Amino acid sequence: MARLLAFPFARTLRASYRSMACDLPNGPTELDNFNGHLLERASDRDLPLHRQVYALVRRVEREGLAPDLRWLDELSAPTSPSV
Repeated sequence: MARLLAFPFARTLRASYRSMACDLPNGPTELDNFNGHLLERASDRDLPLHRQVYALVRRVEREGLAPDLRWLDELSAPTSPSV
């Protein structure tokens, strides 16, 4: 089903730009609207990658860090540091 809907969905994203990259150093992001909502709905289910991404983006927000691809290294590390 996902593969079937992927192409039509991708077409709806044309000519649009959605990114929190500009929001990260300056203020509130939409993180809670996306990952936060997912984690809330998941309740106590194990979603380690989503929880890591959420914690990482919160850290970047809190510390006013600039968006950088190196943050992805933390997510792919075998033992990701506490964020």
